[in-house]
Amino acid sequence: MSTAQVIITQVQKLLQDPAGDRWDASSDLLPWLNEARKEIVKEKPDANPVVEAVQLAAGALQSLPSSATQLLDVTCNMGTDGSTEGNMITTVDRKYLDAFNPGWRSDSASTEVTHIIYDPKRMPKKFWVYPKSTGTNYIEIITSEIPADVVIDADVVFGEEFDNARVHYTLVKAYSIDAEYAGSVE
Repeated sequence: MSTAQVIITQVQKLLQDPAGDRWDASSDLLPWLNEARKEIVKEKPDANPVVEAVQLAAGALQSLPSSATQLLDVTCNMGTDGSTEGNMITTVDRKYLDAFNPGWRSDSASTEVTHIIYDPKRMPKKFWVYPKSTGTNYIEIITSEIPADVVIDADVVFGEEFDNARVHYTLVKAYSIDAEYAGSVE
């Protein structure tokens, strides 16, 4: 796993500024590297997956944790204590549930979820559960999360396969700041 310093050293070499005379590692390059990490996750949500048990709210409509940007998957029920694995949960299209059980949202609440309904285009931070929750149960979810900023000597956390993208993003930011006019970065 690469550290922020390893990536910044690569960038400094490509910028022909190994001592950081033109672009300071901490005040210039590190913030751009952190931006790059966030942009990677926006473009490829599964680049930084987080698996966690979350307690459901009472009812059918649920919200993702505040740190999550998108639901990637729901795996299983986790009981009322958040640590007891239960039955698996399947994802269904709402139109099928509506067709087979038009009153599904008014059915009795349960501590066991059978299905989730998720529409990432219309409601990326919300989903429904069936049957609706009592508000005392947990399910295990996998979400995409924007990574927190790293410091110079910290691991960049996810995937060395994204090191080139991080380097190139940071280079583009450096070149755009150094440009006397917009065409000089071409």
